[in-house]
Amino acid sequence: MSYYTQLHFEIPDSVMNELEGKLEGVKKPEAVIKSASNYTARRLQKELARKVQAVYRYQGGSSAVMAASKILQATVKNASARIDYAGRTHGIEEFHVSGSLRKRAVRGAVYGAVEKRSSPKILRKETGLAFMVRYSNGHIGVAYRATQAQQTASQKNGRPKLPRYQKKYNQHSAILKSIQSPAIPSMVKSDNVYGALEGKYQEIFMAQIKKVMEKAIYGQ
Repeated sequence: MSYYTQLHFEIPDSVMNELEGKLEGVKKPEAVIKSASNYTARRLQKELARKVQAVYRYQGGSSAVMAASKILQATVKNASARIDYAGRTHGIEEFHVSGSLRKRAVRGAVYGAVEKRSSPKILRKETGLAFMVRYSNGHIGVAYRATQAQQTASQKNGRPKLPRYQKKYNQHSAILKSIQSPAIPSMVKSDNVYGALEGKYQEIFMAQIKKVMEKAIYGQ
């Protein structure tokens, strides 16, 4: 499943009114905001990538967060820059898990954690403890047995039909479901990432508007 999120800066009406008054006959207010928006968006994009790494145990690194983002630069006609993020959900194994794989699955408990501030805990679902598996493509993940409702839903969504002996729901032979963890857009938009930086970057944005405005007026 893929997720999307968008980040952009708010431009108060009072700022536009001030710019129109001070820049009359010198430069268009939208040109000042465009420059400040693009500068701030570039800085924020890089810091968000670092902040995700500081908050989460995500193993993709800041480069993966950067790759999942795209800046839609501000223009004179649309002076608000925007950062778009897109990405799929990740398995818990792309963050942190501890456990060992014996043949196909491990029988003991598997511990996992998504955020750095949280200690690893035993992973379990309604049908019991999660376990590590090696899929046919060689990928090692963490899974659990689906509930009857989940298995029925998967079959309705076009999953391959189960063997005859599995047609009646059995908790021990039910299909596997992966333990899912946040997608990059969800991590970026969280209170501990963008939420922790939003106020700071609104101030940077306003300071940059003032800087560009003064340069337009005084040439400094």
